[in-house]
Amino acid sequence: MASQIINLALSVVTAEVEEFLSTHLDQMPSQTVPLPTVRQTLVTYVLTRIPGLYAKTDDMDHLGVDPKLLYSSHERQQQINMLMQQGIRQMRQDELGWHPVAQ
Repeated sequence: MASQIINLALSVVTAEVEEFLSTHLDQMPSQTVPLPTVRQTLVTYVLTRIPGLYAKTDDMDHLGVDPKLLYSSHERQQQINMLMQQGIRQMRQDELGWHPVAQ
């Protein structure tokens, strides 16, 4: 069996986004954007802004480590939460066609 490289951050960020969206529906962009699109956009937004964490495995069913444990520090959780909030704000600005001028 060939070894595979997997992104451990993906499962953690996906779970965090799911939880965030379930508790922050009032912050969502308008209903014109389907929830799966919002979810995918937010996951992508966060993943491109945190350090990647990868593992090589021969058995995808048994990683040997819980990826959430690797991202469980309070600082990392705060960073992911902050990025999710920024991502929602960005999506709302994109939807409105309004972008603040950088100073």
